Amino acid sequence: MLQNAPILNQVSYSDGLHNVILRKRKLLVRLMKRFEKLNTQIQLIQKEYDLRIGSLFRKSSLLQREIDHSRTLIKLLQEGLTYEDALQEIYKESSDKKDAWNDFFIPNESTEPQIQDNRGQLRKLWRKLVQKHHPDLSIHNEDKKRREELTKLINNAYAVKDFKLLKSIEEKELVEDSVDINSNNLETVLVDIENAIIRITTDYKDLRKSEWYSWRRKTKKEKDMLFHDLERGLIREILQKELLLSQLKRKHQLA
Repeated sequence: MLQNAPILNQVSYSDGLHNVILRKRKLLVRLMKRFEKLNTQIQLIQKEYDLRIGSLFRKSSLLQREIDHSRTLIKLLQEGLTYEDALQEIYKESSDKKDAWNDFFIPNESTEPQIQDNRGQLRKLWRKLVQKHHPDLSIHNEDKKRREELTKLINNAYAVKDFKLLKSIEEKELVEDSVDINSNNLETVLVDIENAIIRITTDYKDLRKSEWYSWRRKTKKEKDMLFHDLERGLIREILQKELLLSQLKRKHQLA
């Protein structure tokens, strides 16, 4: 009997870990649903804001940069510089030469996607997911096709350094019944699930702290009124800046 004790203890330990994993999985599922619901609501608000307000704000910002450049150009021309020398001077005096040159000659209204680059962690997670879902690991056509699509998504996320997307893929796998859980990897699976719970909880708290969270609680009428006021103010501002820019351009053409 004493010889069997270590085996019994090991079985009991494995069963205990397995039960903890099942409970943690259920918690992770609840947290993911709560996060995804709130995140979807906030993304809809952000999309509406960008469509109605963001484009106007970017246009106003670009006009302001052109106004600042024109004022500087007029000043330099009045000091006796040629037009070409004045442009070069603007370029040289800028703290960021490349951005200043592009801003002056090639205004760009596009915005860069927000990405998280965790170098070592990013590559480690990418390798883990690719190795796990490689199409060659399956001989069934349907499963092979699913793996190909998932691998493409994983590679695209890695290409743009989207660490959060890779983590989301990993987290969704952790709550699937198909995830292989055996006595050899129980502790690893548990650690992965607990880390996923921590990240989801942190991301959810960050959403609640964002300025968009308060917008979510407003009624449609309240949001429409806010959007209308912002649109009207920005349109008035843009018209004023366009008029000022036109006057400045005529002035530096005469300088």
